[in-house]
Amino acid sequence: MRCCACGVIEFTLCGVRVTVSVWFAAFFCLLFAGQRTPQAGWFLYLLAHELGHAAAAAVCGEKPRAVGFYVGRVRMVGGALRTRRAQLLISLSGPGVNLLLAGFFALRKNTDAYAVNLLLAGFNLLPVRSLDGGAALEALLPRRMAAARADAVCRGISLAVSLIVTTAGFWLMLRCRNPLLLMSGALLVCGCFFGN
Repeated sequence: MRCCACGVIEFTLCGVRVTVSVWFAAFFCLLFAGQRTPQAGWFLYLLAHELGHAAAAAVCGEKPRAVGFYVGRVRMVGGALRTRRAQLLISLSGPGVNLLLAGFFALRKNTDAYAVNLLLAGFNLLPVRSLDGGAALEALLPRRMAAARADAVCRGISLAVSLIVTTAGFWLMLRCRNPLLLMSGALLVCGCFFGN
């Protein structure tokens, strides 16, 4: 593991370079401060999620080179996806890892770890273009649909879901003084306009 002068921490895990921005680490700690599961637990489950994507990419013939954790975005760097089937498999593998972990922790009666992994899987499966569910939605759209039309459909669904999450987050913040969902929704809305 090494710290770079540019504000990132880098290490290699399972042959994949992992880069964590110090801004991501600071934001992550603030976001999850006061939660029952420590920030390290959340990060390990998120890292397992991303390594699930990397493993699926390797199965599909891609060579994942790096996983980067940045404020508002986690990105796997590798070759371009060649098929819709590969895109679908890679997109669903991260939430799949979280569901497997949730099952494992349910059997061990660790309700906090179970809930966190279930939450990560469910949240990432939302059909929002900056999340795995959005990438899966793009892969599932008919091939005959024009690229501009497919983009408009994905963007519209992403924006609608993001606004629902943001509204629910605002309500939750008013009721429980917990800004987690509101901040997550705001990041999703930004991803609709500034995402891929």
